[in-house]
Amino acid sequence: MVQTLLVLPPLLAAMAAMPLLLMWIMGASAFAGTVDEAIFGVGLSALILYPSACLALATLQGLSAWMKWPLVNLFHSLIWLCLAASIGTMSYILMVLDPFGV
Repeated sequence: MVQTLLVLPPLLAAMAAMPLLLMWIMGASAFAGTVDEAIFGVGLSALILYPSACLALATLQGLSAWMKWPLVNLFHSLIWLCLAASIGTMSYILMVLDPFGV
């Protein structure tokens, strides 16, 4: 139960990233053919990879806790590291992208 509560905030962030992915894809045409197209692609990759990595690590952590393996804390740390990397990546991308050309 404690392991589930420790993983809950990153899983909620992964679920919140899914609607953002739809909006991100819908805005792809605004950056097509511009200088920011590569950065937009990195943001798309981050929005796809974070939820998949988070869910895979949460599954491995649950399996490790169920099988009583000592890797539970490692997977827990990796889940939070994925969350921190995703927040950092998206913050940088949103800072660099300038949709208004100012």
